[in-house]
Amino acid sequence: MLLVYTLGLQANLLVYPVENIFLDDSSNVFNLISPLFEWISFGHYPILLAIFSILLFAQALLVNHLVNSNEFYEKKSFIPAASYVLLLSLFNRQLFLTPAFFALFFVIFAISRILLVHRDRGFTHIFDTGFFVSMAGLFYQPAFLLMFLVPYGLFQAAILDWKAWATSFIGFATPIYLMAIYLFVSGSWEGDYLSNAFSNWSLIDLPILTNNLMMVKMAILLILFIVSAVIVSQRFLKSTIQLRRYLTFMMVAVVFSLAISIFAGTHFSQALALAVIPLSVMLAFFLHESQKGFIVELIHLACLTVVIVIQFTVET
Repeated sequence: MLLVYTLGLQANLLVYPVENIFLDDSSNVFNLISPLFEWISFGHYPILLAIFSILLFAQALLVNHLVNSNEFYEKKSFIPAASYVLLLSLFNRQLFLTPAFFALFFVIFAISRILLVHRDRGFTHIFDTGFFVSMAGLFYQPAFLLMFLVPYGLFQAAILDWKAWATSFIGFATPIYLMAIYLFVSGSWEGDYLSNAFSNWSLIDLPILTNNLMMVKMAILLILFIVSAVIVSQRFLKSTIQLRRYLTFMMVAVVFSLAISIFAGTHFSQALALAVIPLSVMLAFFLHESQKGFIVELIHLACLTVVIVIQFTVET
């Protein structure tokens, strides 16, 4: 059912095909893999759409595993995966096979490792937190700023050893170092690499803030965040200490991800999508903790209707 749900929410991409695919050259890492997708699809848009839908489905399963493996609920559920697909579909046109979309895989891995260090303080997991954030940044540069969440996560887990903190920063530096070696050896360091690398960094453009559809998307994320945060706060004292830490981290991650969008310039929509991962976890917790089933169905139907209407609204 989740796969059908995912495919159904990408129908707007079939009705209104995305143009200018693979033209974002701001990520050298993405430029290495984009020819692969062009080769697999033979340039046919329906195949690219199928690939995007399958990758989105895979991301949803990863988010679902993140929640279930950390025991947010007593029983396993697919609500987190459905919440992720629903929220991310708000931005499916802007994210369609872009560097930012692939960066989301590594953001999910990074958040998963940050939660894992609360239970297992092994240096490997701490190294991975920085490593995956750095990989996300190599695909989509504003994601580099998520590294500030790693020290917060370590502090929250009461990991104050300087060696552990240094390990996370070594993990962060490793992909950058390896990428620099590759660029130097391949001769790609010359040319426009530095200008491309920082092309996503700029203060938000005012025309974006005057885009009515964009403002609606922002309002949806903020409303869902506020409602979910209220419900989380009401259940806070009834939750275990571990779960409190997880939920607090998710709330901080949403706020920080929304703040990152300020520096994303014309890629504002893609930066907003960084907040979808922790927000979908919070929304799923809200829906799961609701005592009345009809309320859950009503909220889901309302959100689904709004998302579909926005998807088929032509942006101006």
